[in-house]
Amino acid sequence: MSSQAPELPTVNPWVLAGFRWIARRHLQRHFHCVAVNSEELKSVAASPADRFVIYANHASWWDPLLAIFLAQRIFPDLVLYAPIDAVALRKYRIFSKIGFFPVERGSLAGARAFLNASKKILSRPGASLWLTPEGRFTDVRDTESELASGLAHIISTWNHLSCACSDSGDAPIRFWAIAAAVEYVFWEERKPEVLVRLSRPVMISDGVFRTKDAWSRLLKRQLLDVQRQLAESSIARDAAAFERLLGGSSGTSFAYDAWRRLAALWRGQRFEVEHGDKFRQ
Repeated sequence: MSSQAPELPTVNPWVLAGFRWIARRHLQRHFHCVAVNSEELKSVAASPADRFVIYANHASWWDPLLAIFLAQRIFPDLVLYAPIDAVALRKYRIFSKIGFFPVERGSLAGARAFLNASKKILSRPGASLWLTPEGRFTDVRDTESELASGLAHIISTWNHLSCACSDSGDAPIRFWAIAAAVEYVFWEERKPEVLVRLSRPVMISDGVFRTKDAWSRLLKRQLLDVQRQLAESSIARDAAAFERLLGGSSGTSFAYDAWRRLAALWRGQRFEVEHGDKFRQ
């Protein structure tokens, strides 16, 4: 296989709009709530022309649909790009029209093509590259899983280029790295909650040169920190730590909930479909 970067997909706005609707409906149907803690994002003033690398733990099959939803809600000015296994893309070709590009796993040529594609993406103003660098599904509490070296390679490359621009007096291009911790967890309802916590953005183009190994340690520590913070809020069932972005399904079944509704009406009481008060709609 050639090591040349694959042609990046042209994001079809009509297909993307339709798939966003599909992703939203799927999340609503299968989860009680999607809730996010993104307070750390307010600590920096980013521009729509900046470039972002958003990397997360790989918890579930749902991760790509969740990324599409989060990108629209939290980063509406950015264009989402993400790698996807080439075999999977052949099964789900629609992803090639909404910013996903193929990656051949397990080969040096495939790794080179991925790095070349990532460099091409991040040369575009307003681009966001979404990654799950663990490279496989891992338990959300797993702190031992290593991050693929490609992430640190991408970050260190742009760090080096930005330092070179600073030395030459060229106008700096700003790059950021953001870690995202994701958990799918049952609390009080029949269907689970989706909980997400985003880290404080780290500026890659801050003019300070770091080695690839230094970036690898920093990025790993950043992800572990937000995973720990998310776990603490999840274990405490602290709904106040999150903003609900999407309300989904509640209750038990149509027949039983209809009976409960009639019983509440007969007693002159307000009918509450949720079993608890977490993320009540």
